[in-house]
Parts: sequence; structure tokens; C-alpha cells
Amino acid sequence: MRLATITVHNPKSGEEQRDGALIVVSSDHTRGLRINNELCLTMRRALDNWSEAEPILRQGSIALDMGTSSNEIDLSKVRFMAPLPRATDFIDGSSYLSHVERVRKARGAEPPEDLKTNPLVYRGIPTFLGARDDIEVVDFKDGPDCEGDIAAILGDVPAGIKATDALKYILLVTQINDVSLRNRIKLELPKQFGFLNSKPISVAGPIAVTPDELGEAWNLGRPRLSMKIEQNGKQIGELDTSELHFSLPDLIAHAAMTHKLGAGTIIGTGTISNSDSTRGVACIAEQVALDMIAKREPITPFFNENTVISIESRANGRSIFGKMVNRYVAAKKI
Repeated sequence: MRLATITVHNPKSGEEQRDGALIVVSSDHTRGLRINNELCLTMRRALDNWSEAEPILRQGSIALDMGTSSNEIDLSKVRFMAPLPRATDFIDGSSYLSHVERVRKARGAEPPEDLKTNPLVYRGIPTFLGARDDIEVVDFKDGPDCEGDIAAILGDVPAGIKATDALKYILLVTQINDVSLRNRIKLELPKQFGFLNSKPISVAGPIAVTPDELGEAWNLGRPRLSMKIEQNGKQIGELDTSELHFSLPDLIAHAAMTHKLGAGTIIGTGTISNSDSTRGVACIAEQVALDMIAKREPITPFFNENTVISIESRANGRSIFGKMVNRYVAAKKI
């Protein structure tokens, strides 16, 4: 089953509703359908009531694919929001060891001793831009960058869950661009107190799918997809997403070690990376690291104003989450 959130406006004020409207999406991603049920009006409501909402949404999805539904929506005429515009929480890992090792080697730092046993994670801003929204940057000297991630949207996860039991709490899967400001990261990391200003609002979607939609590519929480990243129409990476050291269930268990996770928590794999560097990169920071390792100088620049980044994940030649195309623009001055 494929779900998305599109913009709708308050009939009285005309203002855009913050959580949009939940729709089911056809298998070819061209048509959508709003389900006329209180539990299915928004992604937030559906996640909070998943055991009741999920079968209703599936019925709508089947009707849409069979062509027996009425009031279909032409998806070429809508604006996609993030599947879950306002998440309960956003936790992002760094599951691809080739990325961690390259970035640390480039700056002359040793990887953590427990790199292979203790996941690196951080907590980010739990609101997300839509798949075609502009990414506003206050100061391009901060070194804006992208990070292609695969992410899970969770149901209620109990505290102390084991990785072997965590798979069932993944309700949906999507892709994100975890936006980073690399030059600000250099200022924040030495404080040893986490990211704040260097991790602004990220992008998600446009489509989230139930794990069964991936078939064998789901791979028990190690999605076996091909993610293509383009910068201004030029490919910078086409990566195998299955090369992660920590699976999504591993990350869930780590995040829920001491406290429960609420329905609507989003947890990401971290920047996709492959041991074979010829496959390219999912972020410029890794390309800069490769520059440093090979040539001892940072050759590749971070993004300028009007840089356009597109991210799309495919399995067996089929687009899974649709395509994100976002332009980095100067933030509006107050």
C-alpha cells in the first residue's frame, strides 16, 4: 500500500492546513484517493489508530488500483507535502560504515572503538518539507549539503525492545534528504552536545509505503534498493541501500533502549554509502572526504543558491517512493 499527504486549505480562512490530507496512491503513482473516514483524514490520525485505519486504507488502495473508486485525484495537479509533515520525533543514524570511516579518515580522526556494535544516532527536527518544496538557506557560507536516507515511520514502540522484535513496529517506509550545514557542523561537534543549528528542516517523500510493498527488497529491514542522487541534473551517486551495518530494527532497538517511542516517530538509516566508491555518493561531505583522501585537498564545493537536488529510490526498475526534487534557495529576510 502506498500513502501520501497533499495540501488542502481551510475552507473558512483559506490557509493551508498544517497536516494536509492523507491519500492512498495508485501503483503507477499517477492517481490518488482520499478516504472518507475520520481515522484516515491525515497521516497523523491514521498512525495513532493504525489497527483500525490500516484495513480501511487498504480497501481504498485496492479499489483505486482496480479502477472501481470514484473521486480519483490526478496527482500531476497536486502539491505533495511530506508523508508525515509533523512527526512525533526524528532520529537519524549513521549505519553505513564506509561513510563514517571515509569522513573520519579525511580529517585524521579514528573511528569510535565500538563503531560496529554501538550505532551513531542523533535527534533532529521532527518536521519535514515536501518533495518539491524549496529548501531555504539563511547563509550559504554554512555549507549546505544533502544526505540521501531510507527512513521508517513507526507505531508505538515499547521501551527495551530487542532488534529481533522491532520489525513489526515499522508501519511505513519512505526516503528523506537529511539537510546538513557542513561548516556549522564543524562548530557544533567539538561542543560534544549534539547538532542544533547545523541540522535544519529536512525533506521526506513524496510517498510512504507499507513494508510488504517492497516485496523481497524489504530484506527484513535492510531495504535492497537503488538510490539515485542528482545535482543540477548530473548524477553524483547510484547506491545500493542494503549495505548498511545496522538495520532499521537495530536502530529502533537502540533508540528505544531506555524509553518508548511514540507512533509517528521517524527513524533514518543515515547517509547511504557503499564500499565501492565508484558508485558515487549520497552527500557532498563524502565526496569531499574522498577528495581529501586521494588529493589531500577539498575540491568539491557545497551547494550554491539555486542548486537542485533530486533523489529517487527504485527496486526492479520501479520507483518506490516517487522522486524528490528540491531547490536550495536563499531564505526570505524578516
